[in-house]
Amino acid sequence: MAIKVRRAKIEDADKIVEMWKEFMKKHDNLVANSNKELKTHIMKKSDGYIAFSSYVKKNLRSRNAFIQVAEKDGEMVGYDICLINNNIPVFKIEKIGLFSDLYIRKKYRRKGISSKFKDNAISWF
Repeated sequence: MAIKVRRAKIEDADKIVEMWKEFMKKHDNLVANSNKELKTHIMKKSDGYIAFSSYVKKNLRSRNAFIQVAEKDGEMVGYDICLINNNIPVFKIEKIGLFSDLYIRKKYRRKGISSKFKDNAISWF
């Protein structure tokens, strides 16, 4: 079965949070191992996943957020979170689009998932 990319639903929130935990563990190990001075800057609260869960659920309901998931055979293998935010007030363009999070499990990288996420996000922005 091919990898399917779709807009996330509220029912996906818990799986997105689990993927985020995986993402943060890998990110923290990579950053902390490459530069010990950054370790204090990436420390999260022990219950940070609860705040992230609320963040995901809030953004799943927001018209200023676009969350996508990638699935292979019913298993979530990636997600991304895109937001529309206010720009710095010195610029003529008042709103900007940004990728807040993007994570794809290593086994599924280099299969065009992030490109599909990007294309969908640009269309949404």
